[in-house]
Amino acid sequence: MKDFGENYFRYIPVRPRDVHWGLYVTGAGCTRIPPHAPYPPAKHPELYDFAWDRGRTLPEYAIVYITAGQGEFESSPTGPRKIIPGTVFLLCPGVWHRYRPRQETGWDEYWVSFSGRNMESLQEDGFFVPEHAVLSTGLTDSILTPF
Repeated sequence: MKDFGENYFRYIPVRPRDVHWGLYVTGAGCTRIPPHAPYPPAKHPELYDFAWDRGRTLPEYAIVYITAGQGEFESSPTGPRKIIPGTVFLLCPGVWHRYRPRQETGWDEYWVSFSGRNMESLQEDGFFVPEHAVLSTGLTDSILTPF
């Protein structure tokens, strides 16, 4: 696996011409959460911020890739799931979810958020199914590099 690098996140303003492409990125980031650190990290915009006790619902898709540590994920369709290194989870618009690292381990996460009519078509065609949002992909640079 490649070196983690620096913690960062960016939210990208969406212009009307971006929407016409049918698929556009709205944000991306990577964060190393050390053991016993607060989660999620501070300073995310209100739309993206959440607390474990209330979870959240997003207006867009996101993919989160965990490369180190352990934690838990829960959504309305999946129920609770254990998260280990090499796990990817997909967040779908309008679907309540929450996730966090274990206090004892923390975790390393990479994520990208996106939207567009092409994603909506893929979901309608059953390619992305909220009930199967958690995938065990293993640790591989071929998944990490695009992040």
